[in-house]
Amino acid sequence: MTRGKRGAGPQRKLRKKDKKRKRNLAKYVTRARALQMLQLPVEDFRKICILKGIYPRDPRKKYKGHEKLYYSTKDIKFLMKEPVLQKFRQYDTFKKRLKKAVGRGEYSNLKSMGTGVPVYKIDHLVKERYPTFTHALKSLDDVLTMVNFFSSMPLHTGISTELQNECTNLMLQFYNYVIKTNALRKVFVSIKGYYFQIEINGELITWIVPHNFTQKIPKDVNFNIMITFVQFYKTTLTFINHRLYHELGMVYPPKFDDEKIKSGEIYETVLWEQVKDSLNKKNKKKKKKNNNKKGSQKKEKEIEIENESGDESESESENESDDEKENDKEKLKYDVKKVLKKEKEFEKKKKEERKLLKENEKEKEKEKKENKEQEMERSEKMENDKDEQFHKQWLKTKIEEQRERAYSELFKKCFFYISREVPSIIKFCILSFGGNIMTDEQSNQITHQISDRKSIKDELIVSRSYLQPQWVFDSINELLKLPLKQYKIGEKLPVHLSPFVKYEDRTDLYIPERRKELNQLQQDYRSGKKIDDYENELEMINKKEKEHAKKDESDVVGDEDDDKEAKERKRKINELGNRDKKLSKQGGKFKEGVDEEEENKPEHYLGMSKDDLKMAKTMMKKKTRKLFNKIQHLHKKRDKRKNRLEKKRDQIKKNEKNLNGSSKKKRRQNKKKN
Repeated sequence: MTRGKRGAGPQRKLRKKDKKRKRNLAKYVTRARALQMLQLPVEDFRKICILKGIYPRDPRKKYKGHEKLYYSTKDIKFLMKEPVLQKFRQYDTFKKRLKKAVGRGEYSNLKSMGTGVPVYKIDHLVKERYPTFTHALKSLDDVLTMVNFFSSMPLHTGISTELQNECTNLMLQFYNYVIKTNALRKVFVSIKGYYFQIEINGELITWIVPHNFTQKIPKDVNFNIMITFVQFYKTTLTFINHRLYHELGMVYPPKFDDEKIKSGEIYETVLWEQVKDSLNKKNKKKKKKNNNKKGSQKKEKEIEIENESGDESESESENESDDEKENDKEKLKYDVKKVLKKEKEFEKKKKEERKLLKENEKEKEKEKKENKEQEMERSEKMENDKDEQFHKQWLKTKIEEQRERAYSELFKKCFFYISREVPSIIKFCILSFGGNIMTDEQSNQITHQISDRKSIKDELIVSRSYLQPQWVFDSINELLKLPLKQYKIGEKLPVHLSPFVKYEDRTDLYIPERRKELNQLQQDYRSGKKIDDYENELEMINKKEKEHAKKDESDVVGDEDDDKEAKERKRKINELGNRDKKLSKQGGKFKEGVDEEEENKPEHYLGMSKDDLKMAKTMMKKKTRKLFNKIQHLHKKRDKRKNRLEKKRDQIKKNEKNLNGSSKKKRRQNKKKN
């Protein structure tokens, strides 16, 4: 019995290991196995994975080698039921039939085969991947960048003209929507291109528009994979545009103004048409057709009835004449009684309706009085700072309203003329903030002329201000018309800062001087109370709340604080006494005005001395200590970078001063010689 038990032990362990291995193998599948299961070539497998949003996985234990790709078995079983697979297989059979027909020289059959090419749609896949509209908006960043990239690409063997035209039309529709709703928020110009950020239904969306340069297409890139992505993104953008246009109550797809497009204009080319107008036109046409049909049918029926009744009426008219006279008298009496009853009932209903109207008017007056009283009470509460939460909400709504006005009215009274060398994308920025673009260079309405040249040869007009294009981008980011001196033609431009970096939240970052200047400009502008008048009030309320919270805490812990202060004083006195003893033994002298707190300076983000920090580290676990050391290392790195940049800035200033001083001396010397 003992021998049997000894031999049975290792067999059981092996079985358990085999079961675990089989379970792990069942979770993941290699790409070769997936192709066998689906019975597809590699190209079609890539297409379906891109369209369905299935990507390779990275399991912990790779049983068939680290070099191979692994997919989850659930995803591949999910692909087996996809209806697009059948279309792929039909297309493969269609290709084989074409090859046979071309090889045999059956050119008569090729015409009939050309009409039966299998085509697949991706509408159901978009609905699967994005069940709600917010999900689609969150993934709109990649969609816009890819579609915009293909619209600006040069013609290539892989890219057809139809695909390029579709991408350009979709982007034009989207740009015109952004201009109409004033949804643009931020712009940043970099080496890669133009970064735009918009806000739709509370969702922030950023995408890149490349510069209009001649692009060299690399040979290593597989454009077939990129085209499958664009195919999916194209359908998503059509869905999104359809929803956005119908939220405004406009017809989709919209019609474009052909005259503007021929002249070279891209933006504000959509002819906006409301859904009601288009429906009314269709209904009117249908009604005319139905009325014409009904009219013709009625005329035919009337003619038939007249022909049938004409013969019978002549014979019966003489007999019925006497009886009809007597019946008419009785009918008249009966009808008069009915009319009198109806008049009485009608008068009663009128009286009841008048009573109801009077009662409703009284109720409305009472409600108005109550609402007025409530508004008076609220205003009194606002004055006495009793209802601070309501006041806060009111301030926030006012700030949002003012910002929305600024987005639509920043360039409202400005008329721009844009010269040829400036990129056309600047028109999109100006129009989305309520600006006006003029095509006539000699018109008197122009207030701002934007050109990207060192100097202008023509005569300058006094009523215009000649600026560089950076002024538009910087004023959009600051939501404020910046002063024009620094942005005039021929002058050195200031630094173009990124609006996506928030310097106010981070103290460890290097704050450039340009950022400080812009903050000062905003403060000066707000002091005039032209925009965001209520932000200062909101800040004051928040400060008051913090002060009240601190006072409440101090009242609760008042007695304990007094005891703590006395103990801390005794501890400091004892520590100083011990220090004097140590220094006297070592033969040293005590420095005046130096405490232990100055020697052990606190850390910049923790507010702890070095000794306290060491004690805290000893109490930590190993994992937390490692993580804490990493965070500390990052903070030190940032501090070093910040100090390095500040030193560089100071050095540049010194060099500029020296250069200016030497140039002034040379000028003085030349004047003396002359």
